[in-house]
Amino acid sequence: MNTIKKVIFWIAIVYVGFWILFPVIRWVLHWEFISEEIKSQYLHFQYYAVPVAILSTLIGTFDFKDPLKEKLMALFVTIGIAGIIHFISIISLFGNMCAYSDKEVLYKHKTDPNKQIEVREMDCGAVDSSEPIPQIFEVTYFSRYFKSAYRIDTTKIDKTKWVKR
Repeated sequence: MNTIKKVIFWIAIVYVGFWILFPVIRWVLHWEFISEEIKSQYLHFQYYAVPVAILSTLIGTFDFKDPLKEKLMALFVTIGIAGIIHFISIISLFGNMCAYSDKEVLYKHKTDPNKQIEVREMDCGAVDSSEPIPQIFEVTYFSRYFKSAYRIDTTKIDKTKWVKR
């Protein structure tokens, strides 16, 4: 039984670490979800799974041999952390109202069919009344779930590598 408790504890710790690092990795590497549906599924899973994972860490930290004061402290601290993380998850659901929408493909890469240069607009739906500003990005589709997008200047691209659409 002790081995099972350790496995559950470490799986929960790894998942919480992943939840903390994954948005940072996506931001640094300019990764985006391919579709809003995939992004929404990820956020909804995260919304429920992170507090459960944090509460699962109690399995590894809670020992029935400890004095009552230490048990209560571990329980309340863990529940408090799970509550804070749950609140952050709720805010992240509302914080993702704005998203880029792909409007037009300007260029396709000659040798890599997964690369293209697109006109994209940031749209915030009903919470923003201003007109979206078009911007130009080089977009690379590298998996079924993710793409990377970098803002570029089309006057500086090597036109021998790109085909105009």
